[in-house]
Amino acid sequence: MEPERVRESAAQLKKEGYKSQKWFPTRGPSDGQTGYEENVEIIRILRETVGPNYDIMIDTLLRWDLPYAMKWCKDAEQYRPRWLEEPVPTAGQVENLARLRQMTFIPIATGEHSYGRWDAQELIEHNAVDVIQIDPEWGGGISELVKICTLASVHGLIVCPITRDRPRWLTS
Repeated sequence: MEPERVRESAAQLKKEGYKSQKWFPTRGPSDGQTGYEENVEIIRILRETVGPNYDIMIDTLLRWDLPYAMKWCKDAEQYRPRWLEEPVPTAGQVENLARLRQMTFIPIATGEHSYGRWDAQELIEHNAVDVIQIDPEWGGGISELVKICTLASVHGLIVCPITRDRPRWLTS
């Protein structure tokens, strides 16, 4: 990670009128303490650069494990990310996601790799998610997405469908 590149890119996107940014830290548990500190540094630099009233989403692409994610959340809470997306694998590990959600006030987003309302229901039943991100192309199409939205609304959850036509996002 090059801190100045992160700072310049975040400032440029804000200047271009983007109201939020999604970043993908590339370090994980196998990168040791130095990699961990880089991941915390990214959110610190972003918050300093874009200011307090700007949404920053962090997507780990399922690269972290529960202990790593718990530690990062504790250190990153002060920078108020809008959400932490897919911090740990969900398949067979919904309980880990629920544990993470219980110990942090950072909203947890996941569901891109879920395949329908039954997967969404499992996330909801385990109280494991704040933002459900179902991909209609993988999760049964628009009809299934509407059902998931209805299910989520009963529980006061946000649904943010994933689409293939994505905005300009950055990778650190």
